[in-house]
Amino acid sequence: MSNGKDRRATAERFARAGVDNEKGLDAKESAMRIFAAKGEGADAARIIVNPTGEAIEVVDPELIRGRHEDIVIWFCENRTNQSIKVELRDFKKRFSRKDVPPPVDFQTANPVGVPANGNALIVGSVNRDPKAIEFFKYTVRVSHGGQVHDHDPDLEIKP
Repeated sequence: MSNGKDRRATAERFARAGVDNEKGLDAKESAMRIFAAKGEGADAARIIVNPTGEAIEVVDPELIRGRHEDIVIWFCENRTNQSIKVELRDFKKRFSRKDVPPPVDFQTANPVGVPANGNALIVGSVNRDPKAIEFFKYTVRVSHGGQVHDHDPDLEIKP
């Protein structure tokens, strides 16, 4: 297995290639196949922002799973005509709602700016090594103009 620096570089390179692919290659599926072939652990979720008149709609992000040192990737797709900012924040234990430090070390910007009709990604590496499965809630905050939209998906860390 490669070291952490190599893993992060690989994650960024292939995730960006998938996001920028003009042929519509599914970036998440492409990145997951590459990591599986290399024997690396990775998971990803999409954050899709759709226009709804003057407002926006944020499609609820998927559950994301990982193990210690796995790469986790959030693909941010902005389908609106305005730039947005996406931030992952407010990590909590899912059942107790106790605040915790992020269980991921972010390898890219967080928050990230996403241009109008463009894409961006947030890449992290799981920093926890639990003895049992841990579940977290976190907030995906999408901001544009004076509006803020929060969604609270799940993150699962396995031993």
